[in-house]
Amino acid sequence: MYGSPDASVKSTLVVLAGGRGIRLGGLAKGLIRLTNGETVVERLLRLTTGPAFVSTNHPEWYERLDVPLIADLVPDKGAPGGVVTGLAVSATDWVTIVACDMPFVTAEMLSTLHARRHAGADVVCFTRGGQLEPLVGLYRRELCFDWAPRLEGNPSLRELVSSVRLDTIESSEPDRLLSLNSPDDYRHAAESFRDSGVAGTLPPQAPTW
Repeated sequence: MYGSPDASVKSTLVVLAGGRGIRLGGLAKGLIRLTNGETVVERLLRLTTGPAFVSTNHPEWYERLDVPLIADLVPDKGAPGGVVTGLAVSATDWVTIVACDMPFVTAEMLSTLHARRHAGADVVCFTRGGQLEPLVGLYRRELCFDWAPRLEGNPSLRELVSSVRLDTIESSEPDRLLSLNSPDDYRHAAESFRDSGVAGTLPPQAPTW
């Protein structure tokens, strides 16, 4: 069992796994094996001891994981739809969002986000070289009430995040914010994290379940 149903903890973890992995030949990115044997989604779920969900519109891909699976409340809205859904189903005031193609995120990074939250912020995210990275962030649950109706306009996640009270932290380890979307991304990651056991296998492989 990943996480815990205990809603008294500070945050719910939502792993966004809604993408189709087109640039990886249709492989579900969250299920790609890492060199240490885990799938990406398994590694990310281990970052929390609190409540956890996987946001996916393909529950059959993730049904072997002992974790609640949630489908988008408003379909075909990409990452914004997954974030809004994650906020809506969470019972905690704060929700930690991590994309399933970012396997190098650490528990320490998430703790850094939590340490930065305050009454004047609705979202706390990292920046990488000055560029906002909203797919690793801490979000107030109540944002779902304002953002859900805005999904019809197909906003980007950066648009939504930039419209609220945002606090940012420039990452001291920007490579840990790498998104693995293509074979070239995996080759870069294999070089950067060759000794960590976390780099993706080459060629990218899905589990044989």
